[in-house]
Amino acid sequence: LRHAISLYNNIRARIKLISDMRQINPSLLNGSDFYHILKASMIMERNDLLEMLSEIMLNLEAQKEIPGVKSGKRLVLTGAMCDHPDFYQIIEDGGGVIV
Repeated sequence: LRHAISLYNNIRARIKLISDMRQINPSLLNGSDFYHILKASMIMERNDLLEMLSEIMLNLEAQKEIPGVKSGKRLVLTGAMCDHPDFYQIIEDGGGVIV
């Protein structure tokens, strides 16, 4: 039980750190990619997920800013998760940044 609690706490902490990185610099990871990370976190095997999240964090920390990404208006989406990831892409293609 303690191992499971620790594993889930580590997963939550990494997702929060990725979210915080996006909050500071939204061009590091677009909204649709973050959506896919969250969806994967609901179904992946926990140890594999923890490893994947760690790799994502390392990659994001190594980046300064992705060239060519617009810094548009920041938009906050609330409510249940949208099951149409194209929605995120439409907003981002229109110049918005989903935070």
